[in-house]
Amino acid sequence: MPCVYSISITGETVTSSISGSKYPVFCEDDLLIKGGPFQNKIPYESIRRVAPTSDKLTGYRISAADKGLELFYQRDVHGSIKILPKDKMQFISELKKRCANVQLPPNQTFE
Repeated sequence: MPCVYSISITGETVTSSISGSKYPVFCEDDLLIKGGPFQNKIPYESIRRVAPTSDKLTGYRISAADKGLELFYQRDVHGSIKILPKDKMQFISELKKRCANVQLPPNQTFE
């Protein structure tokens, strides 16, 4: 099974609609980050932590959104990427299922 474009939450299918310049797609072994003609596969076991960000420079271009997420992962060069999931809590919930060791800021709410 290559990639999942929708995820199932409590028995109902919820389309993973993501806005912004970079959006994630949950695959079997990797998180696929797509932005325009670029894409990046990040193995779940390499994802270390997720933190909120308000940086306007998100992905490959300036973002109109003021709140996104930054994923930190183990890699030789530049081990972080900023994404803009439409539903951050849904994204975090699915990521925790696939990446049990991911660190989240304590008492952090992702709006």
